Amino acid sequence: MIDDPCLLLIGPRGAGKSSVGRLAAGLSSRELISTDQSIETLAGTDIAHIVAEQGWDEFRRLESLVIAGLEDCRGAVIDLGGGAVLDGANRELLGRLGRYLLLLAPPEILAGRIHGAARRSRPSLTGVADAEAEVRQVLAGRLELYRSLAALEIDTSRVAVQSAAQSAIELMNWRTS
Repeated sequence: MIDDPCLLLIGPRGAGKSSVGRLAAGLSSRELISTDQSIETLAGTDIAHIVAEQGWDEFRRLESLVIAGLEDCRGAVIDLGGGAVLDGANRELLGRLGRYLLLLAPPEILAGRIHGAARRSRPSLTGVADAEAEVRQVLAGRLELYRSLAALEIDTSRVAVQSAAQSAIELMNWRTS
């Protein structure tokens, strides 16, 4: 691993990666990078539009381009999209950059958060209309991978954002400002 590694936030949609990432970056005076925001900037449109117009394959291609562009990143908090680690090349590069922190919550909590975040509309990952059923399906396919990568796992339904951010900072041995 490199000197001054990055904090790599992984987990399903609605787990709190953006909230924990923002707070951890602010408390530790670190740069915050959101791969989803970077994809939207690169594409000049939002993720829902990318997927609707060009499909998930194009989104994943853009995601891999954004992640490849992080190769020289040092000491940042990186908020990764839920599927960013599905690609082996992405995992390899990210694994060299830092340490993974897995954020999770029970499926019913995740579904409620996703439903409540209508302002950040995201396309369905599976085509399943029921949010909780979709969350369960996605977790069934990803949870083992997430856990195999993570140096630490936090259930964000049981821990306040402030505590999760502090745990992330401690995982990285960073100082707070």
